[in-house]
Amino acid sequence: MTISHYTLSQQHVHIWMIDLTISRATSGDVLSREEMVRAERFIDLQSKRHYMTCRSALRNVLSYYMDLAPECILFTYNANGKPYIAPSQNTHQLQFNVSHHEEACCIAITASQEIGVDIESMSGPSLEDAMEMFISQSEKEALPIVTGERSTSLIHLWTQKEALLKARGTGLQSDPKQIHGYVTHSFPLINRPLEGYKLNSFTMGTSILSLCTEHDIHYDIKPYESLEKQKNVK
Repeated sequence: MTISHYTLSQQHVHIWMIDLTISRATSGDVLSREEMVRAERFIDLQSKRHYMTCRSALRNVLSYYMDLAPECILFTYNANGKPYIAPSQNTHQLQFNVSHHEEACCIAITASQEIGVDIESMSGPSLEDAMEMFISQSEKEALPIVTGERSTSLIHLWTQKEALLKARGTGLQSDPKQIHGYVTHSFPLINRPLEGYKLNSFTMGTSILSLCTEHDIHYDIKPYESLEKQKNVK
């Protein structure tokens, strides 16, 4: 049985960062049968590896807050597919959310409140052609004219809305154009009100990360490699 190494309050969020450019063994030892079945559905090998890495990391991270081995953790899902720790195991009232792009994965963990996170690369494809799907007319009119600032503002808006929809547990079943975010290329935003939630957003290297919670929070960024080193020492 794993001894819990971390505790959290409602005012605190831990953001675990996993570098997906680092090659890791992806044997799937800690994954459930359902997770392995899903992994096998990926045609692209890199997508399969990223899924297994992120899912294994999630279980390993959660095990450090719970008195459970990673392979024993059970998940439940709401009607829109948002995952939760099974109530029978969640004695610490933990809540989590996961996001990733091609180079990085983040796992945000808090307690006793809903949480949503989104991370996007600023060096990825432009959102210019897709913006009509997720921004309102007023947001469109507020976008900067300068290309770099405009691109960053668009990605920032998307991460805000995605994080909020994930915190609500609806995902894209809800219309992102109905959310009025912050049109800005400046960072960070700290505990800003957003549709009844609190938004924190900041940059990490070439990525933008937005985090939505029900209450004001402080966050700590933790490299997953530090947990892997602790695990290897045991």
